Amino acid sequence: MTPAGFNIEKTNIGIQYVIPGTERPIKLKRRTYKSDGNQFVIPGAERISTNEHLSRLAEKPLAGRRGQAILKQRERIKLKTMATRRLQYRKYAA
Repeated sequence: MTPAGFNIEKTNIGIQYVIPGTERPIKLKRRTYKSDGNQFVIPGAERISTNEHLSRLAEKPLAGRRGQAILKQRERIKLKTMATRRLQYRKYAA
């Protein structure tokens, strides 16, 4: 019996099942990265400021059914991060 949606193909090694859409290998797109001097910068891996990071978190779409919980969690993370940065600044300034 042939599984539903598969084609049968005779090859040198015998009969094989072929899944539709997988007959031809797909050539992968070549990735290009921006260079910064002698180093390449991978998108999303560059160092960013805390404010920019928090704004990126705020822009992410909320998952369904957990909207308020995620908003509260993000607010807690934001306040904790700002408090930590404030303490670090005060230690550095002293």
